[in-house]
Amino acid sequence: MSTSTAPSSRRTRAVLVLASAAVAGGLLGWLCSTVILVSSPLALIPWAVAGVALGWLARSFGFAALVGAVYGFVLGVAFMIGGYAGAAPLVAVLPAFAALGLAAAVGGLVCSELGAGVRRMLRRGTIADR
Repeated sequence: MSTSTAPSSRRTRAVLVLASAAVAGGLLGWLCSTVILVSSPLALIPWAVAGVALGWLARSFGFAALVGAVYGFVLGVAFMIGGYAGAAPLVAVLPAFAALGLAAAVGGLVCSELGAGVRRMLRRGTIADR
């Protein structure tokens, strides 16, 4: 019975981590474009910390890459939408925002891989032994 619940709980955890990545990206993107650290390069600090933390939660490097890409994409698009004050309708600029979101996805991927790597090194003892 435990073997049939284990894959289900892993899937549930994976869905929760992915959902957390999307929510964190959306909230941080919107907050940093409208409420806190508006147009400040200091916004990169909480973005990177959240990306590293999400990578820490991932169970593998492959999943950390997916989580980071989702986080970065949602963060980038939410940030651009939150700060958009252009004359053109939002629908007209969404393709450009999505393209720039892909660049943000790369940043999220790098941060989450860093978090997954640090977690792995700490578990193996390669950092703690030095």
